[in-house]
Amino acid sequence: MDVAFDLSKVFENSPVERLDQTRLKWITPRKNLEIVRAIDRCGEAAAKFQKLRKPLTSYDRIMDSPDPNILYLYWQQNGNTKILGYLKIVKRKLYLRNQEEKQFILEPFCVLDFFVFPEFQNTGVGKQIFDYMLEKEELNPSQLAYDKPNEALLSFLEKNYGLKGPIWQATSFAVFPEFFEGKVPEYSEEELNTRVGSRRSSRPVESLVSSPRVPIRHTQDLAGDIIHGRTPEPPRLEPGPETPRGRKNTRDFGHSNIFG
Repeated sequence: MDVAFDLSKVFENSPVERLDQTRLKWITPRKNLEIVRAIDRCGEAAAKFQKLRKPLTSYDRIMDSPDPNILYLYWQQNGNTKILGYLKIVKRKLYLRNQEEKQFILEPFCVLDFFVFPEFQNTGVGKQIFDYMLEKEELNPSQLAYDKPNEALLSFLEKNYGLKGPIWQATSFAVFPEFFEGKVPEYSEEELNTRVGSRRSSRPVESLVSSPRVPIRHTQDLAGDIIHGRTPEPPRLEPGPETPRGRKNTRDFGHSNIFG
């Protein structure tokens, strides 16, 4: 891909330049618009070639990511500037399982996007980018996790690094069996079920049964029971004739009770 800018004026390394987010903050659209456009065009070309709905790589997408992205650009300056391919990686926390269903919580480097322009494919450009990244990050290919690797990437890894039998994860990532060598798992599926069962059995019996509760009867409910005949009306107490209320009734009503 041709770039209308001499990258040698900004880039220090040839043919592969490592651009982390710190460097990309310095390469702003205001200072180096052509470089920003070149990164965006790389992502657009890769998405079109792989028939993706949207690019996986752009300047804004790298800068807006909460995880530390690193972009490797393969470029040439020979009269005019060309970008031949690129590789984007990120360090990310992942929940992974090995072939024995043991779970690991790790934070490996992940390959998110890897593309070589069609006219430079099968020329060794892809391996040069990958090898440069492995050297700079002090990694080997089996230590990486791969996000949605396609058949071309899997064939590339098998051909150049002997990696076979990817273990696919529920998160769409894939790792290889060698990835788990020397790593300590969090727990296996059986251990997880045992832990959950032990936590349940350790609870006191009283906590597993709902506490009996006495239903609360409100005044409105009792009145409704009386009106609808669901409970007998409480007996009425008549005042004695020598009580203040009894003498008042005798004086006012002549021994009669209007509430009788």
